[in-house]
Amino acid sequence: MHREAFASGVTVNGYHFPEGVEVGVPHYALDDNEACYPDPFEFKPSRWLVDSGEVVTKESVQLVQSAFSAFSIGPRGCLGKGVAYMEMFVVRARMMWLFDIRLAEGSTLGEGYPTLVWQKGDGGKARIS
Repeated sequence: MHREAFASGVTVNGYHFPEGVEVGVPHYALDDNEACYPDPFEFKPSRWLVDSGEVVTKESVQLVQSAFSAFSIGPRGCLGKGVAYMEMFVVRARMMWLFDIRLAEGSTLGEGYPTLVWQKGDGGKARIS
């Protein structure tokens, strides 16, 4: 992820970069940063889930998500991102077609909240129940 330094320059980690200089961080360095990912070389899927049995807070999950960029970002991001998203959409649609998917008995998944209010485009409000 490369960015051009501001008009006044930028100081990163004690180093000053003048205006016009491109400053970048390789994904490898970002993905292995212990400030974002505690124990970055260990397989810990629980770091992405709040209340997963370990001490995982909402803030720690937000930090991990903010540092993750599988396809890069900005205009020079991955050209295959759209293809990958389309492939995931096709796989999900195919699974819905092939399998009989139902909610478990007693599940309230997808019912929403009784107090959920939706703001319409014309300024009016609608209650969803």
